[in-house]
Amino acid sequence: MLFFPAVLNITGFWYLYDKRKDLTVEDISSVIFIYPTCLINMIMMVVIYVHIDMIHFIQSEMQAERFQPKTSAQLADAKKWKRTARLFQKVLFINNSFCVPTIAVLRLLKGEKLLLAAHVFPGVNWKTFYIYQVVTCAASCMTCSTYVTLVTSLLIEIIIQLCLLERSLQAMEDDMDLKYCVQWHLDILVFVKKVQRFCGVGVSAVFICGIFNICTSLALTLTAEVSDLPFFLLYLGAMVSIIYSHCWCGSEVTHQRQDIQCNIQLEMDQC
Repeated sequence: MLFFPAVLNITGFWYLYDKRKDLTVEDISSVIFIYPTCLINMIMMVVIYVHIDMIHFIQSEMQAERFQPKTSAQLADAKKWKRTARLFQKVLFINNSFCVPTIAVLRLLKGEKLLLAAHVFPGVNWKTFYIYQVVTCAASCMTCSTYVTLVTSLLIEIIIQLCLLERSLQAMEDDMDLKYCVQWHLDILVFVKKVQRFCGVGVSAVFICGIFNICTSLALTLTAEVSDLPFFLLYLGAMVSIIYSHCWCGSEVTHQRQDIQCNIQLEMDQC
């Protein structure tokens, strides 16, 4: 599974080696703009594989009866946040589904024989290599979409639990309800720590990749043809949406968790 994207990255950086004697800023930017993303997507695949048991654990626990909405208000909160999760997923999948086919068609219409700047191994037919680049890039984009939607879904599931817990705190009637809410809060904190451990590497990689892309896109925009600009905008739009979804969901979890902690502490002080 990792072999084909690994070869794609090798051909990209090998291209820079081939051009070392007359290397230009455009050559460097064309490689740095795309290939680090492919490398990061490989890292995401490994991260998902390493944490697959933890992901299954959280998803199965979230299906337990005690974590399900019990009132109409809780159900409304859960539906609202699930719609938000689906919106993030749709935006990312539509963008990625449109990005690779569009640039592939544009390259062919311009008479170019490479989707990306790359070293072509001797004896390899250009059509075969072109199809390989298209398929591998599409698979890499889908890997990115899978990782980001997985992280976003897990974070939004935690947000839902915090919203349900807040509703339960508002409806408390006795000390037993308070003990139940405290235990619920502790369970959520366990989920938060597990998700943080899962998404930490990927989020850091996405931020680093985003910095590379923002820097190199400026150089490429100045030298690129008008027909290539939509691709750059779509690609950067995907990166911005990924970073925004991670930051927004993470900040929402932190904000709600702090509010819940304050409310629980206040209730315990009153008992």
